[in-house]
Amino acid sequence: MSVKRVTASLVSDAGNLNNIADDLYSGELRAPQQSGEYGITVTAEDDSGNVTVLDYSMDTRLILSAIIWQTPKVNWKPTDRFNWWDYNRIKNNLRYLHERAVLLIKPFQIEDMGADITVFTGYWPVDVFNKFERNLETIDKNTYNTNYGEKQTFYENGVFIKWDELNRIENATLSINSMMDRQEIALSRLPFTLGRKREVRA
Repeated sequence: MSVKRVTASLVSDAGNLNNIADDLYSGELRAPQQSGEYGITVTAEDDSGNVTVLDYSMDTRLILSAIIWQTPKVNWKPTDRFNWWDYNRIKNNLRYLHERAVLLIKPFQIEDMGADITVFTGYWPVDVFNKFERNLETIDKNTYNTNYGEKQTFYENGVFIKWDELNRIENATLSINSMMDRQEIALSRLPFTLGRKREVRA
């Protein structure tokens, strides 16, 4: 029996996978619109009608970690309240910048900031804000080394992160991402011709 069809599904998108080599399939699925972890389901059917399903609960390699850039909030006011979606946005934008910097500039590490949250009923642990600060500093030092103001350190039972610090952090992420946009556009390859005598002519 041979494989007749292999399909994959992710969130609300699904499609056929193409056989490109022995037991090797390739295809494309529409990316999720929000950051988070998503399970992929792969279904294989043979020419006798037998169906085999493999999903993320059976193989963790079928878990997609999607990090989507979200427009930073750069107009924080003293009366604004910091919510869980603000946390997710800042955290994921820092992760996005890190992954983009590794591809565009050089490999380096940042601290793990944990998974997204969807509700928050208690107090914010200060270390989440300290990780924001440390990771922003690490990303900046390993990319464009621009001065985005003084890094803050937050302490238990101390002052909660203020609106102006949130503006500084979110403006910094926006600035770094814009510089990466310009760098990516500027990247180009030098065309050349390799002649018979192996000389290179640009």
